[in-house]
Amino acid sequence: MLGEPLPGLRLGASYKSRIWMSRFNKYSGLFAEQGDFDIPDSFNIGISWDVTERITTAFDVEHIRYSAIKSIGNKLLPNLQQARLGDNNGAGFGWQDMTIYKFGALWRPNDDWTLRGGVSYGKQPISSSQVLFNIAAPGVQEWHITAGFSRKLWDNDEVSFAFMYSPSKSVKGANPLSPSQDIELAMDQFSWQLAWSRQF
Repeated sequence: MLGEPLPGLRLGASYKSRIWMSRFNKYSGLFAEQGDFDIPDSFNIGISWDVTERITTAFDVEHIRYSAIKSIGNKLLPNLQQARLGDNNGAGFGWQDMTIYKFGALWRPNDDWTLRGGVSYGKQPISSSQVLFNIAAPGVQEWHITAGFSRKLWDNDEVSFAFMYSPSKSVKGANPLSPSQDIELAMDQFSWQLAWSRQF
């Protein structure tokens, strides 16, 4: 849903349902529910404001319900003591639900160029007690910083570039199967995209 209660001021809300995926048969002895690994549902609300004719800002909040997917949300213990890996209600990655805050801005200095920038923050979903299983999925990122531009080439053609950087984040905790051993998960990320588009 998107509405414009005042000129240049837009309010939006969206809901994305759970996406039911086919089972990972080759991982049926690892992922809970015999390899089930659906994509969780999420909610979004946001606001955008045309500060001027050439500057637009936007702020969004997104909530992702990882806990609704047993293979993602189930904790390692006590599930591992009650069922084998891959069984119904078996051990999972123990991810907590995430709420992500995003801010972005767009500037059109002229009719040919569009410049963009943004930042997002969400407390990472892995607690220190869940580090063992998450060696396979160390999604511990919290901050993401983005920048990019689009350049109009001709009437119907445009080239765009985008860059994303996520600074290093780590989570450390004891191995629940060997408490004298500590495990530390760490990651940083970057990506870039180059695109060409044509209107027909």
